[in-house]
Amino acid sequence: MERGRKTIGVLLLTALLLAVGVLSIKMLRSQDSITAVDLYFLNESVTSIVSEKRDIKHDNTDELVELVITELSKGPLESGNKRIMPKNTIWTFTRDSSRLLVDFSQDFLTTDNAQNLLSTYAVVKSLCSIHGISAVKVTVAGGELIAPDNSRIDYISDKDINLEAETNPSDTKSVKLYFATEDGLLSHEWRTVKLADTVPVGQNVVSELIKGPQTEGLMPSVSADTQLVSVEITEGTAYINMHQSFIDKNSQTPEKERIAVYSIVNSLSELDGVVNVQFLIDGKKTTGFKSIDLSVLLTRNDALIK
Repeated sequence: MERGRKTIGVLLLTALLLAVGVLSIKMLRSQDSITAVDLYFLNESVTSIVSEKRDIKHDNTDELVELVITELSKGPLESGNKRIMPKNTIWTFTRDSSRLLVDFSQDFLTTDNAQNLLSTYAVVKSLCSIHGISAVKVTVAGGELIAPDNSRIDYISDKDINLEAETNPSDTKSVKLYFATEDGLLSHEWRTVKLADTVPVGQNVVSELIKGPQTEGLMPSVSADTQLVSVEITEGTAYINMHQSFIDKNSQTPEKERIAVYSIVNSLSELDGVVNVQFLIDGKKTTGFKSIDLSVLLTRNDALIK
């Protein structure tokens, strides 16, 4: 009898220790940092490189370096941008304080030396966007790279790269868009939009939301059949004028109505100076959905963000 009690006690203690261990691991993971980094890819004409912003969760600098290279190997999200290496390219890296040496397998190189140089620059600029990384050297199969002018490519810093952009950087903007998750919340992705004097940036934000997410695991928050009329930002308020289709196509359940509304509100509130959002339907204030009164000013809802 006494032996049985001891056995039960040991089992309970073991279970308790396992539970504490699992909880500790979860707590440690929850303390991971999230860093916004600029990843560089080839432009559509393969004459320069362009950036896409990504949020990457990591424990430390070495893990962030590994994840940045992994994201580069996955390729771009933006349509028109081109990858800088085949998806299955093998790589290793070593870090000496603030300097990185990255070695790729032979398939990193193409027969076009100018393209190889641009791809190398893309790797350097992507990794130099990490805080604490000052210079990067790229090698292939252990061998040093040779530039089109036959010079040896050594360690390069971000400041060493001076490329003429395909478009003026001021003509584009990285915006933060919120889309639906499987558990009924919102999560964001970064997207680069082209700016034009005739189209307010707020209108670009909502148009991109209607197009839907590009990130795996996210789902559309607004029906693709939604029609946007206009977006104007005045004195801290974004006035978004939608066609009646916004109500008709997104009135399903209170949860889906909430996701549709606050994906827009939260995305617009990421723009400088936007505090409130006022919905208009065909130019008029209306209560709109049964579960949400669209006639009043709405503010950001952080409780929905995953």
